[in-house]
Amino acid sequence: MKHDLAIYPAIFEPTDGLIMVSFPDVPAVHTFGDNDVEATLMATDALALALYGESRPKPSAVADVQLKANQYLVMITVDMDEARRKITRPTVRKNVTIPADLEILARKQGLNFSEVLTKALRTQLHA
Repeated sequence: MKHDLAIYPAIFEPTDGLIMVSFPDVPAVHTFGDNDVEATLMATDALALALYGESRPKPSAVADVQLKANQYLVMITVDMDEARRKITRPTVRKNVTIPADLEILARKQGLNFSEVLTKALRTQLHA
């Protein structure tokens, strides 16, 4: 099975406790993360959104990317088939009832109810 992969160099630059991310070949895309893992995840999502439905620029060769002091290169891979499924997956609004004590605890921790319910359903349904 052939996969529609997009692989682009990203420039990571630590700044003020964050990792700033930019793409030399997709200059409109900028994101950041608290660490390398989060920055990579954010970069993958940002690149997927930028490339969705657009003609893709040719990725630069690693050797052609010019870095400044304190910058480093990370190759970001996006499975565009999976990105299309995520981007075009419609959502529905559901009204749920939960115990009041759980609602209070969840709000104190800043939980996103939709995200928690979605993860729980995916786990329960093995989806």
